Amino acid sequence: MTARRMWATLPMILLWLMCLPLIAQNPFNFGHLDYRNGLSHNNVQCFAEDNNGFLWIGTRSGLNRYDGYSFKIFRHDPDDSTTIPSNVVQSLVKDQLGRFWIQVPSYLCVFNPENETFTNSFNIVASQRTFQNFVLDMAVPFADSLLFLRVQNEGFIRHNVITNKSTFLSRDKSSDYVVLPNNISHISVGASNVFVTYDNGVIDQIDPYSLVLKQRITGIYDQLKLSGKVFETFVYPRTAIQN
Repeated sequence: MTARRMWATLPMILLWLMCLPLIAQNPFNFGHLDYRNGLSHNNVQCFAEDNNGFLWIGTRSGLNRYDGYSFKIFRHDPDDSTTIPSNVVQSLVKDQLGRFWIQVPSYLCVFNPENETFTNSFNIVASQRTFQNFVLDMAVPFADSLLFLRVQNEGFIRHNVITNKSTFLSRDKSSDYVVLPNNISHISVGASNVFVTYDNGVIDQIDPYSLVLKQRITGIYDQLKLSGKVFETFVYPRTAIQN
């Protein structure tokens, strides 16, 4: 090696030597899991951890439980009504009781990981109306007991998983908070607020307990004024819009 080449490679060698202590101190080990390890499908849609530390993975071909060593797969059986209603698992949301609200195409079912049972048909009574789970397609937990459920093309429900009491928020002008005619594209929560995003870009900031509208944010809609379905998701900055 010539002197010029030696001096050219010296900075890289020094950098590598400086990184060695950092590599040795890194406590994280990363691995890769796919169908060759037992996963039902490589197209992963969602995942969540249960209260016992098991990892649950939703794919396009069933629900998987991973215990750190192997997978247990839950698939739909058309001859068994107690199995998961669809192999396509779009989202997994754990509520305050440790249950999973699973979104399959078009609606929600509830799964109890403790006894590994699915509840594929149920009703929620809210504001003197009865809603079947087949019209619910989004679940968002808040605080210690509240769960916000989107009702397809109508509004959303605030459901208390402890008391089992529910309130329906709709386009009815007699309620404190009136849902806009536009479809709700997303529901998200902050430390003390619920944010309802409509598909035209309007965002409503709501008190989760009184269900009173705090603020209707129309800046995105006013600037763009786009027609049709525009917005799917709203993620709020934690440093903004808290009061």
